[in-house]
Amino acid sequence: MVDLIKSFIDFFVNKENKTSAKYIWGFIIFVLLLIANDITGFTNYYSTHKGLEVAKEATELLKADSLSSKTRLELESVRDKAITRKSIIDKSTDWLKAVNWNQVKIKIVQNQDNPEKNQTIVRELPRSAIWHVVTSTVLFILFGILVAFVSLFSPDIGGLVKRVIVFFIVSVITAGLAWWLSFMFGLIPKIAGNWLWNYILNILLQLLFVYTAIKSSKNNKSTR
Repeated sequence: MVDLIKSFIDFFVNKENKTSAKYIWGFIIFVLLLIANDITGFTNYYSTHKGLEVAKEATELLKADSLSSKTRLELESVRDKAITRKSIIDKSTDWLKAVNWNQVKIKIVQNQDNPEKNQTIVRELPRSAIWHVVTSTVLFILFGILVAFVSLFSPDIGGLVKRVIVFFIVSVITAGLAWWLSFMFGLIPKIAGNWLWNYILNILLQLLFVYTAIKSSKNNKSTR
């Protein structure tokens, strides 16, 4: 296991390996870790186990008669939060389920005296802020995070202090460009009467932006 970790680090610090290969393998490993975690449920089981431990300890403390009413309420709150606490993955899943893909909202106003005169009100829904932000920034943010972490292990940049500085600079630039992308893509009007086409276009434009960034980086290195 130690040798495997050492080989992994050596791959990223080795100057002979192409930077593009490091980015690709870093992204593949990141995705594989997410898949492995989803299959094994490691983070979910670990979080649940720790939550049950905290709840058990809080329950034991609640048995004491000397507790003040304030302390008892606080312990009960801690116990409840420990049991109902959700992981980032669970929160993300709930968040995605809450997104409304419908393009219109239909409301029927009933006429009690004459049902035949019931009115159907169709209201067009605005662009989903959640899906707009996700489809216009998430790929670029993942790319920026990957570049930032790779820079920490790149000896070409310099010493540790310089690499840490580059890491924070890349993080700030990524956040700024992500906001800019979201703003610029938000100026695109609805395509073909359906916001879904806008979300798809956002993803395609993101891919183009990331590809251009990688291509420009490779060209700059080749001209040095």
